[in-house]
Amino acid sequence: MKAERIRKASREKVRQRARFLSNPYGFSKEVLEEKKAGQLNCSKEVVEAHLKNTHSDQAKHMQIDGHERIDPVPMTTIAFTERETIFNELDQRLDQIQHQAQMEYLRRCTSHAQTAETVVEIIEGGLA
Repeated sequence: MKAERIRKASREKVRQRARFLSNPYGFSKEVLEEKKAGQLNCSKEVVEAHLKNTHSDQAKHMQIDGHERIDPVPMTTIAFTERETIFNELDQRLDQIQHQAQMEYLRRCTSHAQTAETVVEIIEGGLA
């Protein structure tokens, strides 16, 4: 009897540990949270009105004045229509840089190929 109880407790511990490791926050919430009981005795409209009054911001459209410790931020001087040209210029410049990098790579490969040919000629000349 005692051995069975110990074995059961051990299996339960292993199962609980696996549940905890798979989802620690959910497991903790399930263990520590109070169980919900009872029935809701009000209409859906009353609940929605309560949630709206509790969680909505009635003053969200009011203009907020600056605070004395916060420096004012100047308005932007760049129009949104000008930003597209900046992106186009940036794209063109990136294309130029990529082209230059490709040309430099080809130049280096060519010089390495010439160097390799020279080494082969020297080796062949030394062997002849």
